[in-house]
Amino acid sequence: MSAPNILIIDDEPKSVEIVRTILVTKQYKVSCAYSADEGFAKREKTGFDFPGERIHPKFLPVDEYIEKPFKPEAFLEKVEQQFAKKNAG
Repeated sequence: MSAPNILIIDDEPKSVEIVRTILVTKQYKVSCAYSADEGFAKREKTGFDFPGERIHPKFLPVDEYIEKPFKPEAFLEKVEQQFAKKNAG
């Protein structure tokens, strides 16, 4: 089974690089965007699917939230929990 694709969208390049590095060390495939518009464009090009209906075109529904700054271990735990839920359902 291939590694899941994760799209990081953040307007802070340093934050994007930190998150990308954390995910790549765990063998995830990672795409990066530095604005909402760039993120939407990458979703269209890579086939990312955001379930549910949007309330506003600039906002997407979320399954989990973690506030910055965060510990890498806590972040990875949230990511892994989400993939476990998706694979179980």
